Amino acid sequence: MKKIFLILILCFATIKYAYNSPEKNKDEKRKQVEQLLREADSLSQINMIKALRKVEDALYITNIYELEDLKGTVFYQKGKLLTMIGEKGGQEIEFFIRSLDISEKYNDTSIIISANTAIGHYYIQKNNFSKAEEYYKKSLKTSQKFKDSLLIGNAYINMGTFYANKNMSDSSLFYLNKSLLYLKDQAYISGVKMNIASLLRTLEEYDSSEAIFRVELKKTIVDKNGYLSSMLYLNLSWLYIDIHEFSKSRQMIDSAIIINSKLNSSKIKHFILDQKYTNYKTIGDYKNALIYLENLRHFNDSITDSNFGYLKEKIMTDIENEKNETQLLLQKRRLQLLITLSVIGMLLLLSFVFYYNQRNKLRRKQEFLEKERMKFERQQLELSVSSQQRELTSKTLMLANKNEIISEVTDALKESQKTLPKDVQNMINTIIKNLNNTIGDNFWDEFEQYFGKIHKNFYSGLIIKHPGLTAWDLRLCAFYKLKMSNKEVAQITNKQLKSITVARYRLRKKLNIDKSVDIAEYLSNF
Repeated sequence: MKKIFLILILCFATIKYAYNSPEKNKDEKRKQVEQLLREADSLSQINMIKALRKVEDALYITNIYELEDLKGTVFYQKGKLLTMIGEKGGQEIEFFIRSLDISEKYNDTSIIISANTAIGHYYIQKNNFSKAEEYYKKSLKTSQKFKDSLLIGNAYINMGTFYANKNMSDSSLFYLNKSLLYLKDQAYISGVKMNIASLLRTLEEYDSSEAIFRVELKKTIVDKNGYLSSMLYLNLSWLYIDIHEFSKSRQMIDSAIIINSKLNSSKIKHFILDQKYTNYKTIGDYKNALIYLENLRHFNDSITDSNFGYLKEKIMTDIENEKNETQLLLQKRRLQLLITLSVIGMLLLLSFVFYYNQRNKLRRKQEFLEKERMKFERQQLELSVSSQQRELTSKTLMLANKNEIISEVTDALKESQKTLPKDVQNMINTIIKNLNNTIGDNFWDEFEQYFGKIHKNFYSGLIIKHPGLTAWDLRLCAFYKLKMSNKEVAQITNKQLKSITVARYRLRKKLNIDKSVDIAEYLSNF
């Protein structure tokens, strides 16, 4: 049983290894996915194509190693980057919805909020304000339930952005200002205040707007936040265009260009070219305006070409990834099938060994019980035979005593009749004759009836082995089988002791028994 137990442990360990062998790599791959997403987030402000490739790599790993809980984050990042690139095929909304479904399944609150927000942004672009409001409110409700100040602040920012797109400036300013109560990170605060200043610019409150832009610009320069600094310079440029201070506008654009030379952000570069074009067009410098319009067109074409190259590369990568994924999955299935078949074979072998052992154990138990039963029956039979034999011996001795008494009575009658009259003597002779008859056949019939019940095959066995035995010899054999002495036999048969001794001697010769062998012991074999 110990061996069987050890083999079973080995089987279960093998199964566990077969189906969980990828588990040991999952933690490492999880860390790799998280690192790729961090790198993609950093690259998203500089090179969105490279960022998207990082996300594609992360998505491939989550598919291969079945990291289902991370897919919500990966899908969200991919949708976000497609939105930033300007993908017009509607793929971004598909990824946001898939991200929302998975994050709700795994209760990933931050992604639930972000996905709802992104879907809201999508519907804003599609001018579907009712849908946008629905998802923004879901985002706000979830963030309030989660009680995370950053998430709540972002949700209020989204509501402010929503009302800004609906040209509801008062409501937008209300939510944007409310978001500042929850935000602690300076970059977030500066971003919100930049949006507030932009709203004030649309309301033509230029002094308040400029003041906010200037304050936040100083903070971002101190914090060395190049992206926000560039965006603030560009917003100031728009403001100066609105108030027709074009030289200041160009100064702001030049400052943004200097910062973006280090950042190399395609998004900021697009805004710079657009503002240069707008600035020269507004002041009537159509020659320079045309130059920057052409530059803007070339830049957009390069982005389109880059996107086309990315899509082509993505298709090839997807094909290669699918091929690799299929091969890995096939290898995994083959390994699992091989180990499963091996385990099934081992289990069948174990089942056979177990069945064989159990069958042998049952057979041995049955044999033991059968032996015990036979032993018990034999003991019961021996007890029964012994009891019946004692009863037969007792009855035989009782008959012997009876015969002895009758013999004594007849002897006494014979002795006394000599002196009696003739008619009395005749009467006594009749009595003696009747008494002698009672000693005869009735006794032997009764004896053989009892003896035959106990020793059924005794006579037949003796006759087969010793066919020359007479009826008297058989009767003597019966007495000696009962271990009676010569004296007891003489009493029973009403014969002289001497004649019985001679008869015993002759019987031994007929039976061909050696002197050293007891006759009763010999007869016990029949």
